[in-house]
Amino acid sequence: LMSRSSDVRLELGFHCVVNRSQKNIDEEMSREDLWAKERKIFTKNERMKRLPEKNWGTLRLMEKVAKIQEARVDECLPKIKESVRRKMGELQAELREVPPQPETGADKSRLLNRLVSQIRDDLARRIRAEFMSAEPSDR
Repeated sequence: LMSRSSDVRLELGFHCVVNRSQKNIDEEMSREDLWAKERKIFTKNERMKRLPEKNWGTLRLMEKVAKIQEARVDECLPKIKESVRRKMGELQAELREVPPQPETGADKSRLLNRLVSQIRDDLARRIRAEFMSAEPSDR
């Protein structure tokens, strides 16, 4: 067969369905009634009944889509699980490095006092370094 640039390649094949018309929507036609109407069209219409039964009908289309989705999930899930496992390991390692949080009021006070002392000592070192002269006799 010859192909043209305007040809559309249907990788997953084709599937025919009967969509609800505006009249069907306005009359609130049930899905079951629509599917019965669809079956009638595909089994009674001279042209439509030549279509392979596996290629028409909303219910069969839903089955096809479900199988495609299932295959895609089966393909992607191991990669997703591995990615989640790796990220969990990274986060657990990061969590192990977080210092324990104080729980009691006394623990919180000790932590605050330690932080204030560290800030005071750091400021004192910075002040000494800023005002120190290069001359040893000035130190």
